[in-house]
Amino acid sequence: MAPFSLGSTCTLAQVDELHAALCEHVAAHSAEGLVIDATGVEEADVSLAQLLVAARHTAGARNLSMTLMPSQAVSGLLARTGLTSWAETVRA
Repeated sequence: MAPFSLGSTCTLAQVDELHAALCEHVAAHSAEGLVIDATGVEEADVSLAQLLVAARHTAGARNLSMTLMPSQAVSGLLARTGLTSWAETVRA
């Protein structure tokens, strides 16, 4: 599985670009499942949490697995948004 790597900043200002790139990645690697490498994320807001939940929904609809490799910033964001349990189901 080719990972989709997120940059150091994943906020509302980048979400449209991230969404487009993620859609392209899923289309190109659709048979492999989805691995999101968020280990380099230093700054993130709720828009990233929304993008991750949507990615999981899309992967599930396509019968693809999804794995998330979070940084501390992403783990903290998911905890603040009440998604800790959800994140455990997709964590590497």
